[in-house]
Amino acid sequence: MKKILVADDDENNISYLETLFASQGFHVTTADNGAKALEAARKDPPDIIISDILMPVMDGFMLCREWKKDSRLKNIPFVFYTATYTDPKDEKLARDLGADLFIIKPQEPDVLLDMVQKAMADSKPEIIEKTPEVEIPEEAVLKEYNETLFRKLEKKIHELETANQTIKESETKYRSLIETTNTGFAIIDVEGKVRDANEEYIRLSGHNILGQIIGRKITEWTAEHDRARNAEEIELCLKQGFVRNLEIDYVDKNGRVTPIEINATVVETTGGKVIMTLCRDISKRRKAEDEIRHLNEVLEQRVRERTIELEAFSYSVSHDLRAPLRSIDGFSQALLEDYEDKLDAQGKDYLTRIRTSTRLMAELIEDLLKLSGITRTDMDIVPVNLTRMARSIIDELQKLHPQRIVNIKVAGSLEDSADPRLIRIVLENLLGNAWKFTGKKTVAEIEFGSTEKDHQKVYFIRDNGVGFDMEYAERIFAPFQRLHNVDEYPGTGIGLATVRRIINRHGGTVRAEGLPGHGATFYFTLQK
Repeated sequence: MKKILVADDDENNISYLETLFASQGFHVTTADNGAKALEAARKDPPDIIISDILMPVMDGFMLCREWKKDSRLKNIPFVFYTATYTDPKDEKLARDLGADLFIIKPQEPDVLLDMVQKAMADSKPEIIEKTPEVEIPEEAVLKEYNETLFRKLEKKIHELETANQTIKESETKYRSLIETTNTGFAIIDVEGKVRDANEEYIRLSGHNILGQIIGRKITEWTAEHDRARNAEEIELCLKQGFVRNLEIDYVDKNGRVTPIEINATVVETTGGKVIMTLCRDISKRRKAEDEIRHLNEVLEQRVRERTIELEAFSYSVSHDLRAPLRSIDGFSQALLEDYEDKLDAQGKDYLTRIRTSTRLMAELIEDLLKLSGITRTDMDIVPVNLTRMARSIIDELQKLHPQRIVNIKVAGSLEDSADPRLIRIVLENLLGNAWKFTGKKTVAEIEFGSTEKDHQKVYFIRDNGVGFDMEYAERIFAPFQRLHNVDEYPGTGIGLATVRRIINRHGGTVRAEGLPGHGATFYFTLQK
């Protein structure tokens, strides 16, 4: 069995080499300094020695010098295996001392084994050119070289200590930062396991110390109903690089549930991808949302109750007001018919005005009931051909006023989703107004079309009628608000209020633009 002597003061290196060569059938002897190695070799010469350079008592260079001076050992291959080689002088000194091989750490196991076996077979490695006669440097030269080497080592150690201190300060700042925030912070690996976390995250997970969650998957303290979703969100985060405003329930060992909001970002590190996770306790917000939801339910119930009351009131108004109005209108007509010869022109005019007012009052009551009914009826949203509907309304207007000259322009293929009954009321009011307020024009113009604004379809109905002052652009949508004399342009002032309510129920908006004497344009949308 071949014997190998390993001289190294690093336990990890000794363990590695001992395991490596023993696995190949070598008998391995070790020593933690040059003096012990030399003593062991003189008692039982090995087949090869593998030595580090920097060791206490006697370093590798001094060991090599003594080794080559010993007649029993000088022909045994001497191999340097070191990580301190940074200067060509090291190689030259190794050559001068007669070393057979100089290997730089680290090496792949197979490569290292091959190099050592070649050295044992008395091969001549290219890095060392041995000569039959070796001039051994004087001890003073070796001592000076070692001193230089140790000064370099001390400088390197100082640099490492400085770097370590900087790292420690950074870690202290990092730990201070994540511990002083009231937001939970955790570093999660690609398998969903915790690598690090602050005190707030530990609390959110239902544990007391970091050691209780390190290396464990976060799904372990995720509520059962959210576990599958949480695992899916980890995969999504790794795929797209982030997750935002994810709400997940955590649960502790006592079953207490804590709702949290998670924002996470994937970060590339030297050790691979990790997920930086920020978690916030949203218990107070969830409680407030539940309270708001409860209040909304209470409010909706009250609205339903008030709606029932309003419907009863509307019925009462409809029944109780219409009856006396019909009486007034009926008796006024009777007076005009039965006492016509006894009334002068002024008396007849008074009665005519009474009848006109009662009819207007009846129309107002009817329109108010319609306006109230629009807000209560269920909607049936279906595809609607607005072009066909508008042309049908205009045909009816032209039949009622065949003598008028009106240039009509309706865009083709105007289609949308709406409640057919309600949207017809909108078009009847807007087109009816355009028809009414262009009545004094010799040649009237009415257009129905659409445009686009902010990626949304906007419909418009434009006319060249009397127009209005933009100061009153909002006022015209309020009930009973009129800008023109009822004798010139009859109506109850309810139409545009009805239009706005219908458009609002569809989730859209309506507005108007006008200029006195130059017409008006009404714009509306059907969805938000």
